[in-house]
Amino acid sequence: MTALMIFAGIILLLPGVCSLFLVYPGIERNASDLHFVVGCLLVACFGVALIWWAIRRLAS
Repeated sequence: MTALMIFAGIILLLPGVCSLFLVYPGIERNASDLHFVVGCLLVACFGVALIWWAIRRLAS
């Protein structure tokens, strides 16, 4: 179960990483993409939380 949670967390990190590297540099030209970047980063935060929870659960 822990491995599945870590794998799901890594999958949730991908939209945040992609938005940082692909969309964020173009924000200066087009500010309407800001909502998209914030949404992707929010999903990435859930991925970090899931990975943290899985490792924390494994340690206890």
